[in-house]
Amino acid sequence: MQLAVISKRHWSELSPEEQVRFWQDYEAGIESSFLVPQENKGGTTKRRRGEHSTKPKCENPAWFRPDNYKALGGQLGHAYNRLVKKDPVTGQNTLRMHMSLHPFYVLKRQSVGRKYKFRPGETAAA
Repeated sequence: MQLAVISKRHWSELSPEEQVRFWQDYEAGIESSFLVPQENKGGTTKRRRGEHSTKPKCENPAWFRPDNYKALGGQLGHAYNRLVKKDPVTGQNTLRMHMSLHPFYVLKRQSVGRKYKFRPGETAAA
């Protein structure tokens, strides 16, 4: 009975005498492994990927810097200017591309198995 209790505990938690006995048994081939199986606390986990919709509430999210705001500098300014274009005729700002359709994000979504926005006939450049 004592042996069953010892085998469930990690070898480092044993007393010095039990550790010596454990390693002797291991070297003799009585103990097959010094690794302890992970304890399953509370059965199976309840975490799982939801079946709910991941569709955004706002279909066309966009925010543009007002004219009275100072332009961003550095890397942020460069990224903003690549994302937003201003129509010279009307003066309206528009997005050059939706970030969710950027090839990098499309590639990563496909690699993790996401299905939304990947219906037959649709392309990333839409």
